[in-house]
Amino acid sequence: MISVWTDYNNRVEEINLYFNFLNNYDNKSDELFKIFKANGFLLIYNLIESTVRNALEEIHSSLNNDVLSYDEAIDEIKSIWIDFNYRKFKNLNAKDIASEINQIGQGIINVSYSNYIEKVRSGDVSGNLDKRKIEALAEKYNFKKNTRINGTDLYKVKNNRNRLAHGEVSFKDLGKSYEKNELNKIKRVCELYLKEMLLKIDIYIKEKEYKK
Repeated sequence: MISVWTDYNNRVEEINLYFNFLNNYDNKSDELFKIFKANGFLLIYNLIESTVRNALEEIHSSLNNDVLSYDEAIDEIKSIWIDFNYRKFKNLNAKDIASEINQIGQGIINVSYSNYIEKVRSGDVSGNLDKRKIEALAEKYNFKKNTRINGTDLYKVKNNRNRLAHGEVSFKDLGKSYEKNELNKIKRVCELYLKEMLLKIDIYIKEKEYKK
């Protein structure tokens, strides 16, 4: 998890530099300031998506390095492994499928996160990360959900990022809808929410909670 924490801290520092610039911007009534404020949502969402993606990659890497057999894994990890592998059954006859199933119990779970999302699109997090999605991922992998930080602000970040990305709203119009103090609060909540999530995933990996 060292690289995951390093990337998180680097991106938080990057966002803080931007918001320091925003907070000290001289002319807070001009059009450019509104655009700068809206751009803050892109930076925050970038932090959210990169942090979650890196953490999931770390879980998959830990599973692979642990040489975990199917029988040793918790049900949630078994489901992910089956979700990744079952598609090959479409090209097998009934006898071969039965043989494959008999071997699953002794098989080794080995799948990179990038291969997983390429094959199982529901595993991709691109553009749709908010509190609800992260909680769904916690259930999917069976790491503990956040309890201290209320992450409802993640909905605003995701929705506004997508509205900007899809051209549904201009940067200027979005920016004028948010005061500087509200943006600072949203930024801070998202940082703390992700930090709590990483702490829980760190424990999940160190304690090998993906094993029975």
